[in-house]
Amino acid sequence: QQQQQQEPLPQQQAHGVTEMKPEKKIMGEDTADIKPRKRQVIAEKSPVLSTEAPPNLTGWNLAKDPRDAEGKMMIWVSEPRNEVETLPTILVVERKDTASRFLCLKCNYMFWGSKKRVKEHLISVGQDRVAGSTAWVKGCKLPMTPQEQAFIDKEPLEATQPRTGRTPKAPAVYKGSPWPTSELPPAQEGWSPFTAPDGTDIWVSDPANSVEYMRVVLVVERRAKHDRYFCTKCNLMFWGGIDRIKLHLRRKPSLVSACKRDLTNAEEEVMNAHDEGNEQEAMGLAQALAKKRDVMKRIASAR
Repeated sequence: QQQQQQEPLPQQQAHGVTEMKPEKKIMGEDTADIKPRKRQVIAEKSPVLSTEAPPNLTGWNLAKDPRDAEGKMMIWVSEPRNEVETLPTILVVERKDTASRFLCLKCNYMFWGSKKRVKEHLISVGQDRVAGSTAWVKGCKLPMTPQEQAFIDKEPLEATQPRTGRTPKAPAVYKGSPWPTSELPPAQEGWSPFTAPDGTDIWVSDPANSVEYMRVVLVVERRAKHDRYFCTKCNLMFWGGIDRIKLHLRRKPSLVSACKRDLTNAEEEVMNAHDEGNEQEAMGLAQALAKKRDVMKRIASAR
């Protein structure tokens, strides 16, 4: 027994170690029973899991979640409403007023769109983006099935114009104010007349902070939680707060469209001071900017 304890194990002799180590199988050495793990394409998380209630009481069924290798997880999917949704490889996992969220069971890719986007996804096999399309939808990683090909042949995808040949987008149009000067202002104090781009006179609120005091974005309607703004640089009207004004003027991707014109250095200085919490400094810069613009406006009108 002592001799057996002192005698090194075969694995220890081969590697010249003195402590016991678990046996490891190396690829290429007796790995007939080991199958290489195939890398899986992970789909985005479904917004409606089976553990939650379906979006509506009717029109939704349970289906297996393709992300779960064991096939135990379930998600809610919508019943088909058109021919493209009847394809067995396409599921609708979310619906909204203007678009639906699709899940391709062949490549586990989720994307927003309509019937046209599904066609683009199926046709453009292996492409990162559909050529000539304005939507960022990737092509499927697998070729079309006979059923999908028959559907495409029946309803061919309409040709799309490349970006260079697209019609330029129309500029933002002033949509009108709920408070024209032909009616009484919303309150007895704090509102002044302003001539809108369409020539009508409207009521605009007096500024309540330094960003509004720049008079670049005017307040045409005030409510308890958010206000309605009008950008004098691009004629865009939008709802929100002071943060949304800054996102619009700085042309950063957000829930509000970016301004069509660049931000001036003076406007950036006001918003930077406001970001740092120096409201007094920001207000002084905004007042100087507003005064300068009033002088320039008077000079232009005098000519």
